[in-house]
Order: sequence, then C-alpha cells, then structure tokens
Amino acid sequence: MTKLLHNTRLFRPLVICLVLLMVLPLLTGCHKRSEYDDATVGVPDTYASYDVGDFHFRFEAGWESTSWDELTPVMDGQAQLLGLQNNMAIYWRLYSPTTAIGTVNYVDFGYFELGRTVATADLEPIMEKLDEQASTLKRLGISCDELQKARIRSYNEAEIEALTYCYLVKNEFVTDVIQVALIPQGSRIYTITVNDFTSGADTALLEQLLSTLTITSETPDS
Repeated sequence: MTKLLHNTRLFRPLVICLVLLMVLPLLTGCHKRSEYDDATVGVPDTYASYDVGDFHFRFEAGWESTSWDELTPVMDGQAQLLGLQNNMAIYWRLYSPTTAIGTVNYVDFGYFELGRTVATADLEPIMEKLDEQASTLKRLGISCDELQKARIRSYNEAEIEALTYCYLVKNEFVTDVIQVALIPQGSRIYTITVNDFTSGADTALLEQLLSTLTITSETPDS
C-alpha cells in the first residue's frame, strides 16, 4: 500500500500538468453563443456542502483540503518544455479518505486567465483537438485511452455550462481516470479536474459536482 501511494504521488502531478497545459494553445477564437443539452444528474442526500473560492457545491462527504504547492513548479517546468507561458493557476485541492485498496482520489480547482471575455461557444472549436490529446500523450510515452469525448453540456438549471472530457492514464503501478471540466466565466476558464485512482472507469463524480455547482460572484472581465 505504501508503494502504491508513493507512485500515485509521483505520477499524478506530471500527468495532470500535461493534460491541462496542452489545452493552452487551443483557447483561441470567438463564436456566437448557443444552447447546450442539460446533463444534470441527481446527488445523494448524504453529500456534503463545500465552498472553494467563489464555488459552492455538494459532493461526497469526508473529503478534505490540502496544499496545491507541489503543482506550481511542475506546471512551470512543463510549460517551458512545451514552449508555453504558464497562465494556469491551481488554487484549491480536495482529497478523499483512503479507500479500501489504499488509493486517495483528488479534485483540483484552477483557472486559465485569458485577458478577454470568454463565452461557452469559444470552446467549441477545441473539442476535436481535445479528443486528439490521448494520441499526443501516447507519443510522449504515456499510456492513455479516451473514455469520454469532449462535449459541452449545461448543469444545475443552466447555472453552469462546461466542456468535459475524460482520459484513462496508467503506468506499471498506477491507473488514473482524469475527468476535466472547463467552465468559462468572465475572462477566465475555470478548470475542475477529478483524479480517480480507484475505479478505473468514467464515473459520475464530475457530473455530480457540476450538477450542484453555483458561482457566487463574478470573475474579472477583460
């Protein structure tokens, strides 16, 4: 169990940084707003309330907050390798209780600052490129399979519109299901990233979070 936790800690920062930073070159273009199908799901009554910055949501009970400092130097280093300027900020992290098989799952919250007002439809042109990221990760020597193609849906009575996608990433010791949501607000695209080292499948965790998510204040506009 100790070895599994150690390999998880080493593997997770590398992969999450790559998955998020590869989005940066895609965030261009501007299109008129359109409507999206509702994908709201129900959540159990036992779920607890959480506040993360301007976000309020209900989620599995028992998760706790932890430091996100380890990601900052990894983000900067990988951005340099990709030839990018890192304008990605990770500002909060939740972690689950240890599971019966010794894994710990994470939800990371952050944002890209674009310096201009962003609409949901601005994300439509990048969906096909996001679906190609699994192949890009494989070329970097990382085993990766796409579990959910990029799609844009609305949640919580259209309170939230988000682009979501999901990959299965693994090495000899660790299997990580990475569920990502991109949520445009003002001049930022917020990111919510679920790292599930337990199930090996595309679960409802991210959809449940989005289905109860509200944003309590406006983000800066360009």
